[in-house]
This record gives sequence, structure tokens and C-alpha cells, in this order.
Amino acid sequence: PQFPRRARTMSFSRGVETRLRSPLPKPASPRFTNETSSPVRSVMNSPEFNAVTGLDAHFAKFVHDITNRLSLLARAPTIRVEKWVRKLHEPVHNDTWRKLRNAYARLLLYNLKR
Repeated sequence: PQFPRRARTMSFSRGVETRLRSPLPKPASPRFTNETSSPVRSVMNSPEFNAVTGLDAHFAKFVHDITNRLSLLARAPTIRVEKWVRKLHEPVHNDTWRKLRNAYARLLLYNLKR
């Protein structure tokens, strides 16, 4: 028995589009040729920026350790800890508040380890 022929599926990749072959624009030359003259570099290398990113990195580590320990808790304490972490995740722009946020996260992790 002969099987009916399958209809060919439409392929959009057969014809090559010439209108899409326009050359990419050349990248603009950098405004700051010297790396030290860049304002972004100067801000990122400042001690204040390093201190802030250090505080945020420590906080991220605390939150990671806290979330790893959530599976060991019952449901009610898990909800309470999640709410604490959610509250601590609110944006903070003051360095003193960042230190306090880290202290609360450290205390929360300390209590979870006991």
C-alpha cells in the first residue's frame, strides 16, 4: 500500500534576506583612553565603594547561610525567618544601617545554628 505524501512544511530559512545583511555600526571610540581617568573606575576604586560592596557581600553570605538552614525548621519559624529576611532585604543607603542590617542577619544566623 502506498502512503499519502506528507505535505511539505514551510521553511523560512530557504531564501537569504539581503536587507538584513547591512553592516553593523562601528563601535564608538572610548571617551576615556586612560583607565584611571574614567569616573566609573575612580568611584569603583574608592575605599567607600569597597566598604559598601563588602558589607553587601557579607549580607549576601549571611542570607545564603540562613536560607540553607530554613529546611531544618518547622513551618511557623520558617515563615518568621522568611519575613525577617524579606524585611532586611529592603534597600539601605546609609552605611551605619548596612552595618546594623548585617548585625541583625548575623544574630538571626547565630540563633538558627543553635
